[in-house]
Amino acid sequence: MNIEATEIGKFFPNGTEALKSVSLEMSSGVLGMIGPNGAGKTTLLRILATLLEPSSGSVKLFGMDSPQMDRAICRRIGYVPQQIHLVDDLSARENLELFYDLRHIQSPLRKRWINEHLELTGLASIAHTRAGSLSGGERRKLGFALGILHRPDLLICDEITTGLDPGERVFFRNLLAEIGEHICVIFSTHILEDIASAADQLCVMVAGRMEFSGKPHDLIESQASRIWQIDVDEERIPELEGRFLVTDQRPFNGHVRLKLISSEPPPGSVTAECRFEDAFLALLPREKHTEFLTNNHRS
Repeated sequence: MNIEATEIGKFFPNGTEALKSVSLEMSSGVLGMIGPNGAGKTTLLRILATLLEPSSGSVKLFGMDSPQMDRAICRRIGYVPQQIHLVDDLSARENLELFYDLRHIQSPLRKRWINEHLELTGLASIAHTRAGSLSGGERRKLGFALGILHRPDLLICDEITTGLDPGERVFFRNLLAEIGEHICVIFSTHILEDIASAADQLCVMVAGRMEFSGKPHDLIESQASRIWQIDVDEERIPELEGRFLVTDQRPFNGHVRLKLISSEPPPGSVTAECRFEDAFLALLPREKHTEFLTNNHRS
């Protein structure tokens, strides 16, 4: 087991309880961490990256206790934060060379590794361009290259696809899947499509708690009995929206077909197919539904 986090809790000095008894295990592959803003995703990732210590609970990485105190463990971890910090006056290649200098890595393979990572991230043609002149997506790619340059066994990426255009998001989803064939990869996002496309394991964070952990299809199966559809006249829509979460609505044979989430079948409804989006929304508190749907429709 490469990651064993048990009953992790995290309090900050201002009284915020960011994590509440979170447990997580991972051996290999790509794990997608999803949840609304403030769910605790970044805090958990920073703990797993040894950048924060938990207030309670325990973390084992690669079978070792107290990884924050073990430099050898830290060297096996790559971390790509949401906010990429680069030296803007240096070129993309020079930023990678500086990284090696700062980490005192003097391998004879250094030049070859830099070339390989520039190719992998699609930056080879602009390797001599100043970092300050790169686009947002190119900066994210360079930050990713910095995260994997030392050949880590665990790669942690925080909101790696947020704010990117659809083509760049597809690029990163494919890259995460490729890297995940060889090492452990954890990435967080609030974009459902990216999780569904890139992750073979999933955890859902809500208000500091782990609400689900498992395969994406297991999440769908766990919520399938709560998804319903009903055909109604348009004037009934406000009433039903006030009583249930409506995840979809569209015209159908002179009526409006609604898809609803409810533990009990609404009168006149029939069972409906449960999509990944439906299953995820079923785990969220009502006040988070609009925020999450808005973010995903915009992305």
